[in-house]
Amino acid sequence: MIKSTTKTFNSIFSLTLFAGAIALACSGSAISQDLILLTLDDDRIGEIEALADDISAEVLINSYYELLSDTKRFTLMKYEEQLDNLIVDYEVARTAADSAEITEVISDMDAAWIEIQKIHNEEFSLAVIEILNSAYGKIYPLL
Repeated sequence: MIKSTTKTFNSIFSLTLFAGAIALACSGSAISQDLILLTLDDDRIGEIEALADDISAEVLINSYYELLSDTKRFTLMKYEEQLDNLIVDYEVARTAADSAEITEVISDMDAAWIEIQKIHNEEFSLAVIEILNSAYGKIYPLL
């Protein structure tokens, strides 16, 4: 019985590895789009070489966002607007010393930031993501 179980386990394990290799070879078409196991392509937007070192964080971010599709750009603008509004809410809550409201606002900011990062991860190279993270940190120190 133990031999049979081991053989079955090895077969299932081998089949799983084989299925995983096929799924990766098919560029994820057979895998749920929400689950990223391994990214092998390099079709993401890289660094813009012509940008000056002394530009503002806002201009830097907008320069990269101009390279995106309208849908992605408008989605990111929506999340930026949410962050701007939440900064105002945070200041009001901080002035009132309302710790529950501060916690809620920071949670909402984190949620918006996560959505922004998802798009960054889909569209930009790691180098650009670092650049954008730094720029966002200058605008929104609470992130």
